[in-house]
Amino acid sequence: MTRSPARRDWIRRVERGLLATGLYLLPFVWGRRLGLPPIHLAWWLGAWFPLPPRAAIALGWVAEGGLGYLAAFLYETLARFRPAPPLGQGLGFGAAWAVAVGAVGLPLFDRFSPLVQSGAILAPGPFGAAYGWGAALTWLAAALAMGTGLALAPSRGPDFPSVR
Repeated sequence: MTRSPARRDWIRRVERGLLATGLYLLPFVWGRRLGLPPIHLAWWLGAWFPLPPRAAIALGWVAEGGLGYLAAFLYETLARFRPAPPLGQGLGFGAAWAVAVGAVGLPLFDRFSPLVQSGAILAPGPFGAAYGWGAALTWLAAALAMGTGLALAPSRGPDFPSVR
């Protein structure tokens, strides 16, 4: 018995989303090692909910995975409309993601985040500019790494039989 196409698509997007999330987070980890200001995305996302810090961070990691799935879904949907070499598509998607997060997401975060409003963290500003040029480059590197990973991940995997 083989899996239905819709289920295969869902599983593939989860796999690609996890890969995208991992690649997106790598530049932030490397940035800390290079002395750039720490950017803890799981804490930033989880702090939207009134939970103890550890629970908020755990929820933030789940939200990161959800954003990775969303990125995989958007990438696959948009890639159908604009055929191009995969690496070009991935870099273009990553650049568009960086602009969307930097120009829209971070200013909204500044305005509404409980972390910023309580003074727990500095408001990052558009493109993370309040944290310095290194942070802005880290956001860009993260988005480009994510887009590249989405582009180079296999679009179709083997069709394994269902295990019952």
